Amino acid sequence: MIEYTLRRQKRFSSSFNMKRNKKEGRYKRFLRMAYFVARQSLAMYSHKKSPHIYSLPQLISCVLLKIYIRNMSYRDLEEFLLSSSDTRRVLGLRWVPNYSTFCRALSRVSGKEIKRLFGKVLEIVIPGGSLALVFACDSTGFKEDVAGFYYALRSGKRRKRWIKVWYLLDTRTQVLVSEVVGRGPSGDAGGLAKLEKESSLMALIEVMDRGFDGKGNFRLGFPIRVIPPIRRGGSIRSLDRILAYMVYMISRWSGIYGKRWICETVISVIKRKFGDSIRERKWKNKKKIVSLMAVVYNIHVIVRGRGENRFFFLSLKKRCLQQSKYL
Repeated sequence: MIEYTLRRQKRFSSSFNMKRNKKEGRYKRFLRMAYFVARQSLAMYSHKKSPHIYSLPQLISCVLLKIYIRNMSYRDLEEFLLSSSDTRRVLGLRWVPNYSTFCRALSRVSGKEIKRLFGKVLEIVIPGGSLALVFACDSTGFKEDVAGFYYALRSGKRRKRWIKVWYLLDTRTQVLVSEVVGRGPSGDAGGLAKLEKESSLMALIEVMDRGFDGKGNFRLGFPIRVIPPIRRGGSIRSLDRILAYMVYMISRWSGIYGKRWICETVISVIKRKFGDSIRERKWKNKKKIVSLMAVVYNIHVIVRGRGENRFFFLSLKKRCLQQSKYL
């Protein structure tokens, strides 16, 4: 009887471990997706005479993981990789790179390569789609130091400038379509045309707040820009501003304008998960980190929505292999 009970306990523990090991960690799923996108978008090495110890997709995937875990420091990233063998196995790393190697890899990546990363993730989330219904637009700022709110309040610290980012969002998939990085303080109206120029998708309607009410932003055509006009002098007199107000009221009555809050929610998710301050010192590295935050968020949407299904990652691999045969 005792032997039978022990056999049942052993069988139960082995089956329990198998069921438990089937579930994959969120960081591991994210890293697998980031490495897949990096291999499809970047060259294997930044220079033909590089030592070929670590590939560029491996290092950039680690930088994306650094941003994903609340934008931790490069030293903490090195310690995280040293203590996790599963993440090293996903990337195929035999040795853990030094923290300075990650920083140099970020400096070598150009803005065009980051745009290719962003576009590749967008192709995965919205495959074959070039037209959407409603886009939402908003802007936010990131601190250039790590001083907390309590310290800034007690010391009387006043921030005279910050990093300002404009986001354009697809309200159906909650995926960032384009972004523009600049300096603050500045107005919101100047970033709208740049957002539309950087976007590879086109929408029928774009909704935004009053901050985007500027000269030349309202127009009759596609995409229809829903911008609440600011009452300068207490009333709206010009014809184009009256038409803008009518479009705003119609979109508000139909419920389309209410989707603008989705963009504000996404911005709060980005700041809560990835942090609201930038650690880098050089302006070019600050701009790259903020640009990569949009890539990290879009990968987060994939991991959050389809990360539990391994068939999704296998289908991506199969699709890319089929595309490579025709090249």
